[in-house]
Amino acid sequence: MISSRERVRLALEHKESDCVPLDLGATSVTGMHVDTVYRLRQALDLDPPGTPVKIIEPFQMLGDRKSTRLNSSH
Repeated sequence: MISSRERVRLALEHKESDCVPLDLGATSVTGMHVDTVYRLRQALDLDPPGTPVKIIEPFQMLGDRKSTRLNSSH
């Protein structure tokens, strides 16, 4: 298995890797559009349908993902 750093490097070089690198807005310099956060939370059954997602950056319409925890306890 390769490291995540190597996986990203391969993707940037348009080379095949073991899987596609994925960024879910996990750092302070990345974000997820509010619609994406909503659909992710719905897919994981974290919220009832229609539950609004807090917008944390209105120009880019970034949704608050801090309350979205991807762990085995949920």
